[in-house]
Formats: sequence, structure tokens, C-alpha cells
Amino acid sequence: MKRTLLIIACILCVLGATAQDWFDSGTNHTRFGVRLSWDLNTPSTSFNNMVPTYHSGSGLCAGAFINIPLFMNAYIEPGVGVYYNTMVISQNIRDDIELDYPLTPQGSLRNSGFRIPMVFGFRFDVTDDVAISVFTGPQINVGLTLQQYVNSTHDKISLYDHGWHRVDAQWLFGVRFYYSDNWICDISGGIGMTNMADGAAYPGQTFRRNTFSIGVGYLF
Repeated sequence: MKRTLLIIACILCVLGATAQDWFDSGTNHTRFGVRLSWDLNTPSTSFNNMVPTYHSGSGLCAGAFINIPLFMNAYIEPGVGVYYNTMVISQNIRDDIELDYPLTPQGSLRNSGFRIPMVFGFRFDVTDDVAISVFTGPQINVGLTLQQYVNSTHDKISLYDHGWHRVDAQWLFGVRFYYSDNWICDISGGIGMTNMADGAAYPGQTFRRNTFSIGVGYLF
């Protein structure tokens, strides 16, 4: 009986030490990082009397961030990035209002701007070289350009001149993998929280930006 209790106590000590390593490495410090991601953009739309218009497209985002430890392996991570994203336009038909710009039978939506994420995460140190973290938090997108491009005529229309909003917000969630303390790879999703096309110019309509991203980066 004493031997069994001793074995159990040893196992619990080992598990406790391992858990301590997983949740608190004891060497956390503020670090600067860079990241490049491929983005899949999937809009969530609801337009009155309109055939579904905007469809998934892709793009890139390059940025930098600061990883700031809080307690144990918890951290906050503000950042800023520059993005260029596209979406596919298949058709645009309205029969209840008149638009002051040409209808678009086929083309693309081209959007560039800045992204400002602010996420909270927690890292689990699996081994000396491998770690995994989960994170979540808001992201603000500030648009510089938003052009509707028509394939047949090569016309470009700035939707910011027609009631679209330059600023929108998303809620991010994701998982990140660390290797050798410096290299990172993450997978994340962003759910659109704000409407990019509303008001008097777009009665009863919604357009929210949703994203799926795969990124690689480096922590200094």
C-alpha cells in the first residue's frame, strides 16, 4: 500500500512539473514579430431584390506585432498590417432603386488598407522547441481603396464614393504553432461584425467581411 501511494505521489509530481512547464515557461518577455498571410475573403451579404453578387476571393496581408506577456503564458498582441484583398463579382441586379453607377455583370472587388488587430492569447509549451497558442480578439480594418472593376469595359468605380464605409470591425480567433522559439505558423478566422454598406443608399442591405487566413512569421 505504501509503495502504491509512493508511486502515485511520484506520478503526480511529474505531472505537476510538466503542467508547470506547459503553462508557465518562466522566460517570457516582450517580443517583436513579423507575419505574412494568405487570406480567403468570404462576404456575408443580404441585398433586397439582388442576385447574390459578391463571392469569395483571396489576397495577402503583411504586418508586424508586439507580443506582450501578462501572466504565466498569457499574452496580448497588438499589431498593424497592410492588406490587399479581392472578391469576385458575378452579377448585380437591382429593380427597386436606381444606381448612379453602372451595373456590373462580371468583375471583381479590389480592396486595400490597414489592419489593426488586438488579440489575447495563451501559449502551451509542449517541448523545448514546440509550442501551441490559442488567441482571440477584435480587429479593425481601415480601407484605403475599394474599387469595383468591370471585366468587359475595364471600368473602375470607387465604392467609397457611393456610400460604403472605410472602417469595419471583425472578431478574430485562431491557433498558432511555434517552432524553435522563433518561427510561427497560424490559422485564424475573422467574423465580420459591422456592415460595410448601409444607410439611405443601401436600404435593408448588409455586407460583412469574413476572412480565413493562413500565416507564417518570425519572432525576434
